[in-house]
Amino acid sequence: MYETQPVHSERAILFGLCHPGSDEKERGERSLEELGALAEACGAEVVNSILQTRSKPDSATYIGKGKLAEIRVAAEVLQANLLICDDELTGSQLRNIEEETGLRTIDRTNLILDIFATRAKTREGRWQVELAQHEYRLPRLKSVAGELSRQGGGIGTRGPGETKLETDRRYIRRRIQKLKKNLKELSIHRELLRQSRNDRGVYTIAVVGYTNAGKSTLVNHLCHSKLFVADQVFATLDATVRQLYLPGNQLRQKDTVLIDTIGFINKLPHQLIEAFKSTLAEAAHADLLLIVVDGSDPDADEKLKTTRILLHEIGAGSIPQVTAINKIDKINRIDISSVLYSLSIDDGAGPPVEVSALTGDGLDELKIRLDKRLNDLAQSPLRIDYVLHR
Repeated sequence: MYETQPVHSERAILFGLCHPGSDEKERGERSLEELGALAEACGAEVVNSILQTRSKPDSATYIGKGKLAEIRVAAEVLQANLLICDDELTGSQLRNIEEETGLRTIDRTNLILDIFATRAKTREGRWQVELAQHEYRLPRLKSVAGELSRQGGGIGTRGPGETKLETDRRYIRRRIQKLKKNLKELSIHRELLRQSRNDRGVYTIAVVGYTNAGKSTLVNHLCHSKLFVADQVFATLDATVRQLYLPGNQLRQKDTVLIDTIGFINKLPHQLIEAFKSTLAEAAHADLLLIVVDGSDPDADEKLKTTRILLHEIGAGSIPQVTAINKIDKINRIDISSVLYSLSIDDGAGPPVEVSALTGDGLDELKIRLDKRLNDLAQSPLRIDYVLHR
């Protein structure tokens, strides 16, 4: 397993595109703000953000050459040494941007992979991240060969041995196959555990939501457990199972478990979705989804939309849901009402439950709501048929 390099402080300029229109511009600005938070999580100092309005990216340089010239001048004035693009770039786009600006360039995918490299703790998590990194970098070897040969070159270079990536494509392909084989074996083991729970009739509730929404803290309070918690993006990369006591467990004569899953994010790299598919499958195979939303986030509605889109992508979009508006301790009643109105959620089980995973407020009501949904499922002939045949 590879070792990650120390986080380096770099001065970064962010850049991205948006389609014409005021709404699109606001969406683009929010996306750059999130990109800035990701960059800062890697130790970078964001010195400027540039958003260009275009109907589509330039095939050669992503943004126009005039805007690249503007970035080059800004970098000289601000002493920036790193460019970060808000979208995934092709190898040729990376090379052309670096030639035009003279600055090392990475994209959103590379940045997120870098964060994952520093967060992965378990063997499975590290293998999944390494696989995603190799899959991302392999088609870009020719374009960024000069960068790949630098050991510890800063953000976007942490992960597998860079000199091997440059000099031996065959090594990378062999490593990819080995990682896929290892992850397949772990996936089979995970499936056996799921089947064991199914055979015992255990109800599974997958806790899902945007990264840093407070999912792990909520699981800890509900299950009296001690999952790792931190105020940072992607603190959890592994699916963790904890038993949950609900009043209806005895009536149903079935146990219930909560599964804490990896957090979602806008433009989640497809390499990560593929690499983490066995972990994400926990949500796709759950009986019930507990969607956690950070109610104190001004973009809560957009992040909920992103969560629902990704749930559909991983095959979990049709699973029954309960939505919890978390962090109500950080907002006043007027703001809470505004959040509830803006989300306009209909999860089939009434309005969202207002909770604070930090103080414990609303957790009893949340348990009642979860209990009710499981009772509904227990009486559903579809659930009985599903358990018998899955």
